[in-house]
Amino acid sequence: MRAGEVMDLGAIDYDEKKAKVKLTVLHRVGGEWHASELYRLANGLMARVDGHPRYPEHLILAGHHTKEATLAAIGGGMAYTATQAVGAAHADLPWQYEL
Repeated sequence: MRAGEVMDLGAIDYDEKKAKVKLTVLHRVGGEWHASELYRLANGLMARVDGHPRYPEHLILAGHHTKEATLAAIGGGMAYTATQAVGAAHADLPWQYEL
């Protein structure tokens, strides 16, 4: 691809997208995420945020985000970890991520 060109993501096949997707996993031991936190993360980071009822301690964010960026978006809060992963089937994901 030449400088200034835009990559056509529609041309990348689904399996390649699943293998290359960048994700951030947030984990709060012993605590659930509140709807207001999901809202702040989605708006503050301009990212898709997914939760799962079987895994209330976890969130998956589309894209790579630092712990500092997530804290700034939430406005502080309880302790949690932020782990970056690549691929929808990454071992650090608590559930299978769907694009």
